[in-house]
Amino acid sequence: NTHNAKAFFEHYLEPALLKQVDLTTLELQSGQLITQQLKGLFTDLLYTVNFQGQQQGYLQILTEHQSRPDKHLALRLLQYKIAILERHSHQSQGEETWLPPIHTMVFYHGRDNPYPYTLNIRDLFRTAAHAELTLDGLPQLINVHDYTDSQLLDKSFIQLMSYLYKHVWDKDMVPVLKAIPDSI
Repeated sequence: NTHNAKAFFEHYLEPALLKQVDLTTLELQSGQLITQQLKGLFTDLLYTVNFQGQQQGYLQILTEHQSRPDKHLALRLLQYKIAILERHSHQSQGEETWLPPIHTMVFYHGRDNPYPYTLNIRDLFRTAAHAELTLDGLPQLINVHDYTDSQLLDKSFIQLMSYLYKHVWDKDMVPVLKAIPDSI
């Protein structure tokens, strides 16, 4: 029921975040997210809502039903967010869209109080540098087109493979193959 959900968010959302969302746009979504790696993830309640600037985003409520707190709950929360983002991305293919903001709330009612584990995924890494590398670090793009043919044809099998990938779309492969030195 949207009325009850709105009341829940009005009561529990952090005041700064509450000011950023338009609860009149609240809409319940399917809570089952299917991903290739995670056969079926179930979120307890997932709502779309408009954030400031009319961008649609998500409010997710997870009820922690376990009798014992989960040391790796932060990792599971990240999996849910990734699944939501993947589903959003697939549903909006062909459209120029930004990824939506997602705010997750965990409604905990276990016996251990206070909740003994962190919900910050960064705290699960050994060092802050490892967390930063994993969560914020940009992937390294190796673009074979940034290398000259002579750089790619310099002694190693890996470079040779990179050279062939660089030219895989060429219409005439004969000059490409003739350029490969005998020494490789």
